Amino acid sequence: MKSEKQRKRMSTNNPMKDKETALKVAVSNRRKICVDNMVYASLQYVSDLYKVSPQLFLYWLQRGYTNDYKPCYYYGEKPKELKILDHSCSKESKPVMIDGVIYKSIKSASKSIGCNSSYLSKALRSNKTVKGHICKYV
Repeated sequence: MKSEKQRKRMSTNNPMKDKETALKVAVSNRRKICVDNMVYASLQYVSDLYKVSPQLFLYWLQRGYTNDYKPCYYYGEKPKELKILDHSCSKESKPVMIDGVIYKSIKSASKSIGCNSSYLSKALRSNKTVKGHICKYV
C-alpha cells in the first residue's frame, strides 16, 4: 500500500491535474469533422450546432450523411457516397427511401433498419420517422 506522502506527491505531480495540460491533451485528441465541406473542431460542437446528441451525430458519421443528406465525415477521410441497394423482390412492391438509401420494397427496408414491415408501412403512410430514420416512398 502506498504511503500518504507518496500519494500526495503523485497527485501533485500528475500532469492531468493541471488544467492547462489537460486542455492541451483534450484538444490534441479531438478529431475534426467535415459537414457539407465545412470543417468543425469537435464532435460536441457539431452536435450542438445541429441540436442533436453526440451519439446520433456519430451514427451520421458512420453512414456518411446527416438527416438532410449533407455529407459528413472525419477531416482527412473521403466522404461516403449514397448507396442504392438492389434487393430482389416482386414486381408489385413500391421502392422506399430510408435516409437516402433506396430499397426495392418495404420488407427489405424494414430488415435493414431492424423493424417490422407493417410498422414501417404505417410510418410511410403517415410521414413519420422510424427509429430516427427518415422514410419516404420513391
